[in-house]
Amino acid sequence: MDDPRTVPLAYDWSATVGQDEQWLIARLHPGPRPFGDVIGLALPLWAEMERRWATLLVVQMDEVEFLSSSLMGELVRLYKRVAQRDGALRLCGLRPECADALRTCHLHEVLPTYATRHDAVHA
Repeated sequence: MDDPRTVPLAYDWSATVGQDEQWLIARLHPGPRPFGDVIGLALPLWAEMERRWATLLVVQMDEVEFLSSSLMGELVRLYKRVAQRDGALRLCGLRPECADALRTCHLHEVLPTYATRHDAVHA
């Protein structure tokens, strides 16, 4: 990942953000309350995309242990903004229980998931 930097997100969460080919990669790092409310998480990621003139985003979620409804809502919010710019949003590295939560809510149809960052970038 080229040019990585740490971006503070909501509720002590952060993301390491960098480039991999034409894709912006954001690896989420949960805060001390990983199961809490994360409303507002999408906005700093969107701001980072605009700062870098990016329309393609992979969100790497291998450190996320629980996919709360507020986190799902933030991912959908981010997806909508990216789609308005004719971009693409992909998720990678989801734990099985997080992938199951996406399927239960039928969000796997909107938010494509991949096993690894490499798979997401090269799909």
